Amino acid sequence: MRYGIVGCGRIHRNHAQAALAADGVELVGVSDVDEERAAASGREWNVPFYTDYREMFAAGVDAVGVCLPHHLHEEVCVAAAQAGVHVFCEKPLATSVEECDRIIEACDDNGVKLAVVFQHRFNDNAQALRRLLDSGRLGRPVLGTALFQYYKNPEDTSYFAGSGWRGTWEREGGGVLNTHAVHALDLLCWFLGEVKETRGAIATLTHSTEVEDTAGGVLRFESGALATIAASMSVGLKFESRITISGTKGVAVLTDSRRLDVEYLNGSRETHVFDEPLDDPSFQTNLAYGRGHIAQLADFADAIAHDRAPMSDGRSARHVLGVVKSFYASARN
Repeated sequence: MRYGIVGCGRIHRNHAQAALAADGVELVGVSDVDEERAAASGREWNVPFYTDYREMFAAGVDAVGVCLPHHLHEEVCVAAAQAGVHVFCEKPLATSVEECDRIIEACDDNGVKLAVVFQHRFNDNAQALRRLLDSGRLGRPVLGTALFQYYKNPEDTSYFAGSGWRGTWEREGGGVLNTHAVHALDLLCWFLGEVKETRGAIATLTHSTEVEDTAGGVLRFESGALATIAASMSVGLKFESRITISGTKGVAVLTDSRRLDVEYLNGSRETHVFDEPLDDPSFQTNLAYGRGHIAQLADFADAIAHDRAPMSDGRSARHVLGVVKSFYASARN
């Protein structure tokens, strides 16, 4: 799969490194409207660079990674689909459910695959928990809890004000729940199924942004299971993500991307530790991002090769965004 990247901001490094590491993927170009940034990326990865993504499409790519501000996703995803280019889009898929629908329709109409980057599904511990649930060893899932804490310095204006789009409802689409803790929310949905009802509260406690920096609430799933989620980027802790799935036969705790602890009703316990170093020179990342981009990009390439749905597709991403939006609506009411 000949792979190009649109947008050379911070997350594009994960895509470039993943393309170099994933089986069946070749990085063939990068694009950014900022010529200096595009050129720097092209030099780093030793590929051609473009300031117009359409020129990169025309040069010959099979698929494209969309690493742009959220409000720009729709335009590029639709243009890629119309050019016959498969789409691998960073989360969230868009800033509204309506935009998601237009992207999904364009991909369907033009026969291209659409995947949305929820790379934590591909962490070894998340995959192990998914297998546990599928096997029935935890029994019927009845309760989920998600705790997400991620510190962003309120005095660091480069992240929010300096970006020109972060921290705004119109361009980012939301705050900590939409952009950061959405990974924990996606995992809850992947483990427990469709959400049918939400109750939430949001607050902006330490940042000078339109959007929330702290959120909490309850979700009811179609299965009848309940879950809670609590998230903040105002706490004095660099990063923590912890998800608990409680079933009628056991309880599993997923910690960051490294650990899975399970305790069963009969008293037996299991501990699984996944300590692959995050400073591996072939994929330099951090705990918040994890290493899942490699496996997810490989899954996307395989989905194209074998004409199947990617494991994290556009419709599941649309569902997660719909949950976020319903959460915000509940909070405002």
